[in-house]
Order: sequence, then C-alpha cells, then structure tokens
Amino acid sequence: MNVEDIKDVELPEGDLLKTIFTHQRNLMESYHAIEENNVGHRIPAASYRELVDGYRTIRWQYAGGLDLNDRASQLRIKSFCWRVTEEISEATCAMGEENSVHFQEEVIDALHFLVELMCLSGIEPGELILDPPRKKHAKEPEYVRESAYLVVEKLGQMANCLKGKEWKTTMMLTDEKNFRYLARETFKEFNNFLGVCGFDKESTTLMYLRKHKVNQFRVNSRY
Repeated sequence: MNVEDIKDVELPEGDLLKTIFTHQRNLMESYHAIEENNVGHRIPAASYRELVDGYRTIRWQYAGGLDLNDRASQLRIKSFCWRVTEEISEATCAMGEENSVHFQEEVIDALHFLVELMCLSGIEPGELILDPPRKKHAKEPEYVRESAYLVVEKLGQMANCLKGKEWKTTMMLTDEKNFRYLARETFKEFNNFLGVCGFDKESTTLMYLRKHKVNQFRVNSRY
C-alpha cells in the first residue's frame, strides 16, 4: 500500500500544522514500542508509557521533549536528523521519474520525521510556520538539490549543538537556546524546500494525511 491507494482524504478545518503535529504524535505512540522491540532495549521517549489491562498491553503517549543534556536522548535526536536527511536524499534521487508521486511521497516522508524531530526536541507547532515563501516551483533538479542541501546544513548545525559524543568522556551542557533556534531555522528551511518542490500548505497537509493513513495501515498489518 502507498499514497496512491488513499483517495478519501479531505482537508481538515483549523490550524493545519497543529493537525500534522497531532497525527505525528499518534504515530510516535504506535511506533515507539515497535522500535524498542526491534532494537532489543529501552530508547529515550518523548512520552510516558502506561500499563493497560494488567501487564499485557503497553500504551505510549506523548509527554513533551527529551532531556537535551542526556547522552542517549541526544543520540536519539541525532538519529532523527539522519532519518530526515535520508528521506530528502530519496526524494532527490526520485526526481525525473515518470511517476512524480514517488518524489512527492519521499518529501512528505521527510516531513514526517522532521515533525517528530521537533517533538523530540520540545518544539511546539506554535513556534513554527507551515507556509513556504512564495517561490516559483523549481523544475530544475540542481535547484531542488540546492534547496535540499540547505535543509541538511541546518540539520547538521542543529545536531552539532548536542555535544554528548559517544567517544567523549566529559559531558558538555547543551546551549538549549541556540539548539531551539536552529531547530526552528531547520523547519523554516524545510518550508523553503516544500515550496521549491511545488507544495503549498494545503497540498502538504493532504499528502501528509495520505501517508499517515499508509503508516497506520503498516502498523496495524505488522508491515
């Protein structure tokens, strides 16, 4: 199943960015337990877990961002920086294909991980904007790649604020103010990328909700 199989999505009323954040937090709750089971150990969570029906069910619920001065939490955040980068790379590699939906889907996959990165970083939707600047849709691949790189550059700057390297014994405190600033700048640059890729606020939300349904199907079917 992919986004081309999803036809029944309508644009919701209200704040579209808040809608995306709410849906992504629901996905976080679904995927967290799956990731822990796959890696075989506890991972830092921007959530709490509640035992339901005795000890047979664990439900995760979002409860704010991670501790930016915890080494394991920093590594978790950096892993999401890479996930965004990987999806952006998949998108640029899909440029020029006859089926443009593949390219669009990869861009929105990057948005999924970026929104979750914002959640893990304690950034709320009210601190961000979804409307891209009014830039002409760029069909030239090199211009799209240039815009993509600017997102990756901001991701790198954001990650570099987290100094808890695996090979360093001494833990340095995070400049949280600068980290949060760069997180917001990263999202802003991704908005530029969305505009270059031909998305506006409405089409971004619709494609996001289509892919969200695909992800829900994959969770429920144990894909």
